[in-house]
Amino acid sequence: RGGTVAATDTVQTTGRPARLGLEASRNTLAADGRDAVILTVKAYDEQGHPVPTADNLVSFSVAGGTAIGVGNGDPASHEPEVFVDSVRQVVVEGWKGRILAAGQSPKEGGGEMKPLAAMGNWKAPKPKPGETYDLHGAFTLDSITKGDRLRLTLPSLGASTTLYLNGKQLAAATDTTTHGLDLALDPALLHEGTNEVALAVVPFPDGGNHMPELTRLGAVQIVTPADPWKRKLFNGLAEIVVRSSRQAGPITVKAEIKGLLPASTELESLKAEDPPFVP
Repeated sequence: RGGTVAATDTVQTTGRPARLGLEASRNTLAADGRDAVILTVKAYDEQGHPVPTADNLVSFSVAGGTAIGVGNGDPASHEPEVFVDSVRQVVVEGWKGRILAAGQSPKEGGGEMKPLAAMGNWKAPKPKPGETYDLHGAFTLDSITKGDRLRLTLPSLGASTTLYLNGKQLAAATDTTTHGLDLALDPALLHEGTNEVALAVVPFPDGGNHMPELTRLGAVQIVTPADPWKRKLFNGLAEIVVRSSRQAGPITVKAEIKGLLPASTELESLKAEDPPFVP
């Protein structure tokens, strides 16, 4: 116009994706465990041009905060939008037991084990001073996945409890006066199929019969960790939503694709005011 260039528009074919970039909707959050930001990941070629045709699978990791959702805007996508741990529970059942005389260990002596329901009946004999309970139950695991976290919870049945799992002692004379046992289990001690639980219980000092009339007692919780957070790019883009914790400090978010340069960004979680107290 008037001998000078008024406007220029260039359309350039992009190359293959070479690196990732991360952009946050904002860089600070309130450290209240509720505030959240959206981060957009983009694919760029070697010249730094966004690649709108990229559809690679992006893996995310978050430190200092919590990922709560991923997306890419693809209306036809059936990919998961959240990745959460799988939690299941198996019951410890088939409980049987007997009363042992003073000085007699669970490994000594014979005698038929009675179902716990019979031992808890009001007609059942009460323990005498010095006597203990020898109790046995079992739980069945269909499978054990690598990385599973397992926890055994049992109610209080006496003043103190010694626990054996598949013949290995896990707790010795533990005080169970007010609450039962709650122990993390090493998967190496377990196997698929039946796992045996044995308890040596010192009765409560009141001399009463505190055995429940049950044969299913206690449980094992199995937590299978979720898959890493991930999402395919759509039109070269994907997003992750990150929530703050209640601890002030940095939140680091990383995005990775195999064969591409990764991207990371750091957010700042700032101390938040305590919520108003309503009496």
